[in-house]
Amino acid sequence: MYKSGSPITVSDSRFRRPSVSIFTDKESTLGPPFIWRASRSQPLEGNSPERRGICFHAELEGIALTLTEIKKLTKYHKNFVIYSDSLSALQAVQSKNFKVIDIRRLYNLIRKFQPYVHISFVWILAHVGIQGNENVDKLAKVALNRASCSGKLIWWPILKPKINAYIHSIWQKNWDAEGANKLHEVLPNLGEDLHRRGEGAGRKRETAMCRLRVGHTWLTQSYLLKNEEQPFCYACDSLNTVRHISIECPDFQDTRRKYFSVTDMYRLFREINPSRIVNYLKDLGVYGNI
Repeated sequence: MYKSGSPITVSDSRFRRPSVSIFTDKESTLGPPFIWRASRSQPLEGNSPERRGICFHAELEGIALTLTEIKKLTKYHKNFVIYSDSLSALQAVQSKNFKVIDIRRLYNLIRKFQPYVHISFVWILAHVGIQGNENVDKLAKVALNRASCSGKLIWWPILKPKINAYIHSIWQKNWDAEGANKLHEVLPNLGEDLHRRGEGAGRKRETAMCRLRVGHTWLTQSYLLKNEEQPFCYACDSLNTVRHISIECPDFQDTRRKYFSVTDMYRLFREINPSRIVNYLKDLGVYGNI
């Protein structure tokens, strides 16, 4: 219970004094919060303040909306009970974590109340037949189909994951257009961690595996430094590339089968242990030139 000059606590539902009951809720991660005043059997607010990107902050926004409406009722009532099915939001209010901008906002609203105003926060179970909770849940679902038209600022951490996802989608789309790039087969999905088993087995082997993944080795790329023509495979007279040596050259097929049998570079670096790849190159006698 909150009283001016005293801390907020999460209380149970047993109150001795008459009070105004208000329920708050939101629907899904993008749903706007709604509040419901039980004594009037109608919503106190018909429009959501804004759509939120995180459930936790949407619940806190609903509590802030409730406190704003309570301010209008203090001329006629002194005792209020706010019911919420979000225990995490109520615990955050109780913890007074002022690093969270929404918590600071709630306490700034609370400090504006007169000392005789009593506000209690109660956690309730969702979807168990509590009439006020069911009513506000229906309102929140209806609000999902409404367009948001608020000019309020949104705290940046709420938008950051969506901005990152959008930028990543553009990056991925541009990368998918680079199908001819030899690196695309090794890493088709940006952000995916490459196969890293075997790291820590020695600096030389880690360096060799990194060069194989990017396709730049002394054996296949040194001609660029020497200003020479691209070399050909000494076994089959094809262009000498990491892909050709690793999975394509028919003359190396018998040796290759002793260590692995994959047919693409993606599987090679994810399904095959690096030690088997290194041993294969050693067997060919080219490991020292990687």
